[in-house]
Amino acid sequence: MLAVANLGGFQRSNGEPGWLILGRGLEKLLTAVRGARALLELQRGGGDFEM
Repeated sequence: MLAVANLGGFQRSNGEPGWLILGRGLEKLLTAVRGARALLELQRGGGDFEM
């Protein structure tokens, strides 16, 4: 949870991470996963990848 919160801009001095910070972090994580999948698909020579 803290790793996702860190992606969302979590700072320990602000207390526990809230839903907004966790949501931002999850959105960034999913974007990174989609990008990695697209890159792997392109490296394999496939032109069709689904987002």
